Amino acid sequence: MHVLHELTSGLGGAEVFTVDLVHELRRREVDARLAVTRSAPTAVAEELADRDIPFFAVGRKGRREVHKFRRFISYLRRERVTLVHGHMFGSNLWATLCAKAAGVPATVVHEHAWAFQRWRPRSIVDRALIAPLADRFVAVSDWVASGLVEVERIPRERVVVIPAGRRLADPLPRSQARAELGLAASDLVIGTVAVMRREKALDKLVQAVAMLRASTNVKLVLVGDGPERERIVQAAHAAGVADRTWFAGARPDAARLVSAFDVAALSSDFEGSPLFVIEAMAAGVPVVAPAVGGIPELASDAAVLAPDNSPRALCAALERVVGDRRLRETLGQRGKQRVHRYEIGRVAEEIHALYEEILARRFRR
Repeated sequence: MHVLHELTSGLGGAEVFTVDLVHELRRREVDARLAVTRSAPTAVAEELADRDIPFFAVGRKGRREVHKFRRFISYLRRERVTLVHGHMFGSNLWATLCAKAAGVPATVVHEHAWAFQRWRPRSIVDRALIAPLADRFVAVSDWVASGLVEVERIPRERVVVIPAGRRLADPLPRSQARAELGLAASDLVIGTVAVMRREKALDKLVQAVAMLRASTNVKLVLVGDGPERERIVQAAHAAGVADRTWFAGARPDAARLVSAFDVAALSSDFEGSPLFVIEAMAAGVPVVAPAVGGIPELASDAAVLAPDNSPRALCAALERVVGDRRLRETLGQRGKQRVHRYEIGRVAEEIHALYEEILARRFRR
């Protein structure tokens, strides 16, 4: 079995998951590789090399460079790939089209998250172009699956739910993680790890922290970077909490630093199955998040969920957890008990079984 996973770039949670998945499949003696259609950041290229993952760079610099996919099609033919697995909308589209052109026997497309809205051009492309060519849609949560079926009208039998997974590295000891981030032992830390995109709505988290009643020793730590960083910095100044907000930047060891947090917080407009929640549960850190997308089914009873991601609703949820040490400990223990469902090894087993089912049916024809 020769499987090629396709990504657009290498920044967010979906990309981290895909690299973990490819690595785990290779441990199971699947010839799994990775194709990146845009330029991979240096750190990502180094990680792929360190983990002995072969990858092919398509080399596109912009959307108009469609001609670069000729190289990709030639690669698929030359390497005799048996299954192409795309991740997220853009890669799903090109994975199906290029696999068809190259004569690849099977294609899987993976939906990680997006805000389902009726009549968007994307829905039409998913239904009219991708669906006829893909053997299966993998959805990371029931919420994503519902959007595919109810909004995009993808046949239910073509959709399978397999949660996102994470390589569960041991978190750093709390004192060491705090030292890495320059935090004091007495600080009460609300933290998040995210690519700073608009849909993460981190300005709302900043505003929610500013609204907390007992906030003198509360610190907000934002680990990550992205196009919205400057706007979030401005939001911290406007809310009067700039002196208590840490911008830690993008960190390759971010998952191991979550143990520095007293509360793991999200404020997203939508989420499919956020890896940060998995990392928080693995570290025994309670989660506060809006009840959007796949968060409720992922975090379940290891979280206090706000009804939406307004600053006022987030603040109320944070108040409950910040002011109750026993509740924090209870939520943290629940997270540790449920996180093993999302260990990357279990997820890779399900993905591998799906590949075998699809290819067995293809080669029986």
